[in-house]
Amino acid sequence: VEKLEISGVNSVKELAEAETAKLVEKCGENQGLKLKRKAQGKDSSPVQYKSQKQITRITTLGENTSIPNYIKKYFPKLAEEILTKAEEKQVGFKKISLIVIDKEIETYKRTTTIKNHLQKQEKIIDEGEKLLDNFLKNFTGQVRRIGLRIGNLKQIDKQRKLQQFQK
Repeated sequence: VEKLEISGVNSVKELAEAETAKLVEKCGENQGLKLKRKAQGKDSSPVQYKSQKQITRITTLGENTSIPNYIKKYFPKLAEEILTKAEEKQVGFKKISLIVIDKEIETYKRTTTIKNHLQKQEKIIDEGEKLLDNFLKNFTGQVRRIGLRIGNLKQIDKQRKLQQFQK
């Protein structure tokens, strides 16, 4: 990167338009040609898909507060949205996190790990409430935004229901 910047190449557009001979001279033949092709969008390597590692939903509270029951009333909707996404992706979770953003826009995160991969909205809510209660014990500020996250996602095979075995 430093070699390119010294040569006056500071953006992908400039890299795509740079003389190939100059790139080969600065970066070597293999790397120079590779950089030029990628900058021009001529990369033939296969697209690699990364599995999603977490699902998060955050909402802004109606008013800044540190009242636990006021904050917790937002949990069912957040958990429902998260679980809907998890079910679409057919993943279970082992980690549940609470995200708190205060009125100064400072972010705090608390996480717990459960024993087995699950797909249960109640578990997200219950663990989120426990994390919130523990967090608020030592928090003197006002909460502005609240969020829940599930992580350590794993594909799960849903057990079939009896109705699915009909002939």
